[in-house]
Amino acid sequence: MARLNADQSEPSYKAFYRLKNESPSYPVAARRMGLQGKVILNVEVLADGSCGQVNVAQSSGHTMLDDNALKTVRTWHFIPARQAGEAINKWFKVPIIFSLKDNET
Repeated sequence: MARLNADQSEPSYKAFYRLKNESPSYPVAARRMGLQGKVILNVEVLADGSCGQVNVAQSSGHTMLDDNALKTVRTWHFIPARQAGEAINKWFKVPIIFSLKDNET
């Protein structure tokens, strides 16, 4: 039976958000109109941890919220996925929730 060494181990396809990333702000107009929803973004995390391409996988149903989520996540940095010990580009789904109940100020 063959054994895997460290270089042949399973790839890690998890990317992690860095704690410094700002949460999307709640658009004032969306708040006034009572808009809420969950946006799921497809995000390409590059090997250097920066954000590559980003697009909407599932809309919140409100363009204002979707656009705000896209704009914010494009500025985020990640800890990239790794394969054989090397950072790689990888696509991930990132959920962003806009809830008035959680944003009362």
